[in-house]
Amino acid sequence: YVAEAYLAAGGPGWTGDALSDRDRSIATIAALVAQGVTDDRLEVYLRVARRNGVDTRGLTQLMILLMAYLGQPVTSLGMAAVRRVGDDAAG
Repeated sequence: YVAEAYLAAGGPGWTGDALSDRDRSIATIAALVAQGVTDDRLEVYLRVARRNGVDTRGLTQLMILLMAYLGQPVTSLGMAAVRRVGDDAAG
């Protein structure tokens, strides 16, 4: 069961060497915002992204970029989550 759960959660996508942890964080945040996930699940990945070197400026630019493709309503909720997490999440 553990092996199946690992594969279902992305398995090799989390450990391969073609993407950095920073890249994976950004991709995961983009996917969650695209699905309208702006609750604790998004905040977990925002904290991970901060630990992987993505600061508030980078997350803000990501939300602006996503707004062009996803629209303002969902990305404004994503930006609210960025603000809730704050800069202290990196430490």
